[in-house]
Amino acid sequence: MGDKIMPDAKVSILIAIENRPQKLRKTLQYYAAVAFRGTLVICDSSAPELCDINQQIIQSYRDVLKIAYRSLLNCMDFEHGEQMTLLMSMITTPYAVYSNDNEIVVPNALIKCCGFLESHMDYSAAGGSIIHMRSNSDGRIKKARYLHLPNLDHEDAFGRWASYLQRPYALTGLVFRTALWRQALQDIKFGPNDCLVPSAMLLLHGKIKELECLYLILLQDDEEHVAPLFCLEHSRHMPLYLKALKEKGVPVFMKQGVVSPAGQESIERELACAMEKASQAADEDEYRQSENILSSFLHRSNPFYSDFMQVYSLFALDNCAVEEAALLNQQGEEFFNNGDMAGALEKFNSALIVAPDFITTYNNLGVVYWQTGQIQKSIDCLTRGFAVDAYNRDLVINLGNILTETGQFYEAKNLYELYLTRYSDDRIILDAYSSVIRKINISTAAVPDLSEKERGFCLFINVYYQAFMIEHYRRHPQLARDNYQKQKESLHGRCFGDCDFYSEGLKAAGWDAEDLIINCWPLQKAWAIENNYDGEGFSIAVEQIRRAKPDVIYLQDLSVATKEFISIVRPYTKLIVGQIASPVPPQASLLDIDIIFSSFPHFVERFRKAGINAYYQPLSFEPRVLGRLNAYVSFNERKYAATFVGGVSMAHGKGTQFLEQLAHLVPIDFWGYGAESLPADSPIRRQHHGEAWGLDMFEILSQSRIAVNRHIDVSENYANNMRLFEATGCGALLVTEYKDNLNELFEIGKEVVAYRSPEECADLIRYYLANPHEAEGIAKAGQKRTLDEHCIAKRMKQTAHILKSRLY
Repeated sequence: MGDKIMPDAKVSILIAIENRPQKLRKTLQYYAAVAFRGTLVICDSSAPELCDINQQIIQSYRDVLKIAYRSLLNCMDFEHGEQMTLLMSMITTPYAVYSNDNEIVVPNALIKCCGFLESHMDYSAAGGSIIHMRSNSDGRIKKARYLHLPNLDHEDAFGRWASYLQRPYALTGLVFRTALWRQALQDIKFGPNDCLVPSAMLLLHGKIKELECLYLILLQDDEEHVAPLFCLEHSRHMPLYLKALKEKGVPVFMKQGVVSPAGQESIERELACAMEKASQAADEDEYRQSENILSSFLHRSNPFYSDFMQVYSLFALDNCAVEEAALLNQQGEEFFNNGDMAGALEKFNSALIVAPDFITTYNNLGVVYWQTGQIQKSIDCLTRGFAVDAYNRDLVINLGNILTETGQFYEAKNLYELYLTRYSDDRIILDAYSSVIRKINISTAAVPDLSEKERGFCLFINVYYQAFMIEHYRRHPQLARDNYQKQKESLHGRCFGDCDFYSEGLKAAGWDAEDLIINCWPLQKAWAIENNYDGEGFSIAVEQIRRAKPDVIYLQDLSVATKEFISIVRPYTKLIVGQIASPVPPQASLLDIDIIFSSFPHFVERFRKAGINAYYQPLSFEPRVLGRLNAYVSFNERKYAATFVGGVSMAHGKGTQFLEQLAHLVPIDFWGYGAESLPADSPIRRQHHGEAWGLDMFEILSQSRIAVNRHIDVSENYANNMRLFEATGCGALLVTEYKDNLNELFEIGKEVVAYRSPEECADLIRYYLANPHEAEGIAKAGQKRTLDEHCIAKRMKQTAHILKSRLY
């Protein structure tokens, strides 16, 4: 939480000041809290800062609030750094909670409350822990005993800690039973005015039913006092509460779900005082900022500013679930605005569970998935929202944009056309529609639609690493007994190598395509059994090709492109194509291949000089991978600071030497094959975590803030490898070596970062780890470039055009 101090879920005044200069920020935080007279939330490291506020500022409020965070931690035996929330009430007559050396001073009323809790609380049902306090006559704690109860859950217990260390009415976190609340109200003798803190805490944690229970109790109370602030719109019982206020002659005003009685003159005076003192502690610009902040808060609390407030009309809520979903959605938006993507995802998903047709949440959830790189999840979520309301403008704009960015132009076109049937004059949608029509015209001009006669069939021939297949079948011991299709789907599910990315991309370009993994013997054996073929080894692949009779055989690995293999399969196809992005295998018969694609510009030039039809085609990324990853975390929450995932054997030559030098300079985590071939004292081996194949590799990259890249020696002066696109596609900041063509793929300094030596690489890693905001900006730009321009779908459109030109 850093040093953020913010009030309860429905008031956002303090959020606006979190980026102000430190001295002013502390001043404004304190005064806004005092003026609000509501719930002040202080989390972990922020509390000590509050303790250090200039004594002159808090002199007049010394008896209101003085927190000693570390003393509280010591008393409660919490581990240092455990995230915890203390909610301090400053409504009506305050109860002081402060430190005197190592003792905590509390009033007798609070100790009475703790005694009540000890005698009435259902330990087994509540779980967690409580503090048993003993005191002498002046209210000073004489003994604090930490009671251990079963099933301690720190995440759930923090609200209880706050309850026991607050005013006597702060019962939040207990087993919520109406009888307990009534007993508490009767025994401790406090009125509705004292129930604000528990109601705010209940609302903050989404406990709507318990909040309603508390409101019902308030309605039965005869006290004349009413709570200054209540968040009303989330309970079906609130009309009754408003009716009770009306009967007592209290005019009620509302702003953004916050209801307050009229007559806030005291708050107005305190705000004026706060503004005056803030001006003394800041220069003119800062004063103007503080004045704007405090004035805006005053406007939303003071009924005399009628342009900001409106009289709240009594009404009956028809759909409690929708109101609860609205609360969860708002909390998700607050998490999103604070950069907590994981928290936002949790709240938005919870809102959809409560109200599956809540269109705003579909839109918000889709945007979070989109901005965190989970493209397919974003499309799926927005599409579900579109099914609920096809005319929601925000959703149509977002879904249309992401469909366009991922090359799904016709889907975006249909989306816009449906919307425009109802809102034909929406200029933004019309502009988006015109743009996607232009893209369709360009794409169809480059790759014409294929007639049924021209529709080609391509068979991709894949060779997988033995280490990956051994690991995969060991992980799934029953897989070898499954049929051919199930084994193939399981292997493709790991996203290893080229997977089914090329075949699916070619299908999107209007072709038919299939994949073979010709060296996976359990898979091939299953095919042979199912197809009554008694051959074995590579003869199975030849039989598969003979039966399929594809228009194109596409060799993903030229190690199989021997003269013998090509001569055997040549009668069963029209075109044999190969791909190369590594040293050419000595057994490969390049002159017998009709077309070779390479991501090495220098290879293409040499092939053409040798009389081979060659085309330059950079490698690419498959966005579908992002939809298969585990839960996304924001950039700053990623588990690994800097990583390298790839081969590190001595066979990698200068690349491995570079990585060893880098490992001496900065901490870096390694995954990949070949580490066992390195010397025992290699710094890589000390930080090596084993092999990571396919989806495991993508998970690591998606958890890395920085991904280091280096090329093998054969790349010479050209950037080409898969890691360029895998790392950026997963949202990591790519730190790669400078190459002559790198700026053609990414804008250096804006989308990726480039080094020329191990020392410069180490300096860049240190700099961007120390400047995460800048690192995140480059990483996001790099990811956008990859998803926009370096995706499989775009590459395969080019491939389809080239193949068609040779076939027809």
